[in-house]
Amino acid sequence: MVKRVDTSRLLDLETAQSKRSEIIGIILDSIKQVKALDKGYGLRFSPEDEELLLITDWVYIERICHPFLRFVLRLESNRGPIWVEVSGPEGTKSFLKSEFALNRWL
Repeated sequence: MVKRVDTSRLLDLETAQSKRSEIIGIILDSIKQVKALDKGYGLRFSPEDEELLLITDWVYIERICHPFLRFVLRLESNRGPIWVEVSGPEGTKSFLKSEFALNRWL
């Protein structure tokens, strides 16, 4: 289990990058489905509470490391799946595909 990010204080870029390297593999391995969107991708995760906590830490870190990204977090009703839509300006879709190695789901 990865230690949660202490969100009681803001992270600087260097610390965020270090934390990102600790959790990005876990996040990517947790993806259940990828759906292409116009300017990015939708990532489906299981509805587990631990997963949600990890995802919110990841989004917090990505906002620092990649401030051009836009995130939409959707929690389906009745403990359904968690969706994270990640998008941004022109070029974001190809950046995400490469950065997150999304070919394994597409």
